[in-house]
Amino acid sequence: MSYDLAPEAEQDLADASDYYLGEAGAAVALSFLARFEKVANLLVLFPSIGTKTSKGRRWFPLGDYPYSVLYREHDGVLRISAVFHQMQRPRFWQRREP
Repeated sequence: MSYDLAPEAEQDLADASDYYLGEAGAAVALSFLARFEKVANLLVLFPSIGTKTSKGRRWFPLGDYPYSVLYREHDGVLRISAVFHQMQRPRFWQRREP
């Protein structure tokens, strides 16, 4: 299985990494992206480890950062629909496609 980022999730990831780049520097921004990649690959291997939400989706925290990944497994692909900050815009991702 592989993973795929929805365009909105790509933008979420870019916005978060840009924030870390501006506020904490390149090392932290790269660390954030590496942590995302590690979590995405973990979810590919173990897609059921996330917490269930609506519409067959699950979420899983990035751990070292206050962000979570919203995803759904469909036809052998892990579709990531959001990368969201846990304290900002609660539940904004509910409007996104599964």
